[in-house]
Amino acid sequence: MAKKSQEVQSRRKVLERLIDIVIFIGRQGIPYRGKHEAAYALRNVEENHGNFLELVMLNAKYDTILNEHVNKSITLSVKANSKKGRESLITFMSKHFINNNIIILIGAAIQGTIVREIKECTKFSIMIDSTQDVSVMDQLAICVWYISHGVVQEQLLSLVVCIDSSGIGLFNLLKEELQKLGLKLNDIVACSFDCAANMKSIYKGLQAHLKSVNSNIVYTHCNVLNLVMSEYSHKRMETLTSITSVKHTGHDKLYKLQKIGATRWWSKDKALSSVMDLQLNIFKTDKEVENTKFAT
Repeated sequence: MAKKSQEVQSRRKVLERLIDIVIFIGRQGIPYRGKHEAAYALRNVEENHGNFLELVMLNAKYDTILNEHVNKSITLSVKANSKKGRESLITFMSKHFINNNIIILIGAAIQGTIVREIKECTKFSIMIDSTQDVSVMDQLAICVWYISHGVVQEQLLSLVVCIDSSGIGLFNLLKEELQKLGLKLNDIVACSFDCAANMKSIYKGLQAHLKSVNSNIVYTHCNVLNLVMSEYSHKRMETLTSITSVKHTGHDKLYKLQKIGATRWWSKDKALSSVMDLQLNIFKTDKEVENTKFAT
């Protein structure tokens, strides 16, 4: 019994270290996976096993508990991979365990914190957009804005698979997701998404369905600031073009004649070349000066 209790405590300590590594990878925004992820492959230090396993191996060099667990996992994995015998293999380091357990639990904990903060401030705004992944599956991202302790927070609340991308389909998906988290549509004060018809339409778009439940919701184009800057820049260029046209200077490069150096013979050649290159412009300038003189 004492041995079993000791083993449980040891595995808990290992799991704590692995969870810390997963959290570190998530915070840094780097990928977990690698090409050679089997525990028996860890014997080959020349291979790149992915960020997660490489960090596990790095920490194992300086951590006795983790080092013992890694060595044991490698031994069991080699035996399980051979034909001589098989043994129950629980390493806590497999891609299935990390993806299906640790990452999901950490995500649920983060999501729970966000929901708790939203409920404390009661009101929030949402931004929704969807995109297809490499398997051509449409994923809907639901982001929220809210104020927590006087600070504006912008958080990713959920990422869900979207089957029906129509206005009513998106509305039902959003409603279902918020209800699952204990959030109310009536607490939404503003919504923001792109100008696609299924989103912004005042008749059948997501905006229309949200306002049918809560008429106080304010819709804002998600790229409204970019549109303002684009329009402002366009008007600014029109103004600049108009001014340069009046001044007859435009954006052309201005030229001038070169000075002749008193002690440098090469400067004379450069000055003469400049005159030959600008001969037509010089004639035009002289003509304009002459006309201006007679006009005055």
